[in-house]
Amino acid sequence: MPSLDQRRANPGKAGRPATRREQAEAIAALAAERGLDIEVYPDEGADSGREMREAIARGDLEPMGDASGP
Repeated sequence: MPSLDQRRANPGKAGRPATRREQAEAIAALAAERGLDIEVYPDEGADSGREMREAIARGDLEPMGDASGP
């Protein structure tokens, strides 16, 4: 499995665009690195994936805490 830096730099393989699954995996890895608890679905499309990566990178999303309660 590629490192987080490799996935962030190029979520696709061999010069082809990243698949939706690869985009979802890259987004989930970046979110986890930042302590965000989000669910990413590969069928949401390229635009939503790009928007989510950009929002995470800008810090627009806040960590949600743990699932045990408020």
